[in-house]
Amino acid sequence: MLTPNRRHTDLSEKQQRIYETILSTTPDLIYIFDLDHRFIYANKALLKLWGCTRKQAIGKNCLELGYEPWHAAMHDREIEQVIETKKPIRGEVPFEGTTGRRIYDYIFVPV
Repeated sequence: MLTPNRRHTDLSEKQQRIYETILSTTPDLIYIFDLDHRFIYANKALLKLWGCTRKQAIGKNCLELGYEPWHAAMHDREIEQVIETKKPIRGEVPFEGTTGRRIYDYIFVPV
């Protein structure tokens, strides 16, 4: 017999596996920053674009991951705006990754 706490843990683990499966199979770039602007999550599509592993990326900021200084500074300002206003913002930016240079549409949403 499962205790209520164990049942909750089992459901949480199952939900986490479901979310990870969805996030890892989408072609969309999905990532989460912490309050210090460091990546705490990056899905497989984004890791592939960066050409690195999760271990190499997690805990780093945009500049440390090779973003051009203007691009990293822009995202830093946007992250601060989302933190302060608790409202999403949307933008477009050119980015050069392993797939070449493309324009990416993005949305930063408070979590």
